[in-house]
Amino acid sequence: MPGERGCAVLLPGRAYDVSAPLLARAGQVLAAEGWEVRRLAWDGPAPLPGEVDPGVAEDFVVRHLRAATADLQPGRAGAVLVVAKSLGTRAAANAASRGWSAAWLTPLLDDASCRAGIAANPAPQLLVGGTADAYWDAAVAAGLGRAASVEVLEVEAADHGLALPGEAAVSAAVLDRVGEALAALARQVGVTP
Repeated sequence: MPGERGCAVLLPGRAYDVSAPLLARAGQVLAAEGWEVRRLAWDGPAPLPGEVDPGVAEDFVVRHLRAATADLQPGRAGAVLVVAKSLGTRAAANAASRGWSAAWLTPLLDDASCRAGIAANPAPQLLVGGTADAYWDAAVAAGLGRAASVEVLEVEAADHGLALPGEAAVSAAVLDRVGEALAALARQVGVTP
């Protein structure tokens, strides 16, 4: 029965919607694991990094997350899992304040609030990024990964889309690796049916 393990909320990137490869795969994996999957879309132009104050971008993302989860009451049977790409990772502090598990796909590790939100969250989390991504910082990711609740999946030479330009087969294999790591997280945090 869909949703018996919990509710997963997919937050897009600025120009990377939930039908793009990483988030589409995430939705498929989570549905197969018995999660209700809520796929969000921004209701207006998403802020560009550096274009607005980071707090404005965070407020934009959190407003969408709150609207998508307003019906989830504390103590509701089932877990909540946030799966966010790039801009969506600005929800890290909000997820931490709610104790929600999360998968941060190409997180904005150059942003202090995003890093602090990940570090403050005691719930299980997955960080996924590529070494050719300007927003990924291998040292920061490794530091966050020292927490027992944080697993890090770093992909050598992958860009901000977790793709390896000119390497279609390798990029497809990366999607498989992300899917496997996400499935493991989903089984770890989901309610057992």
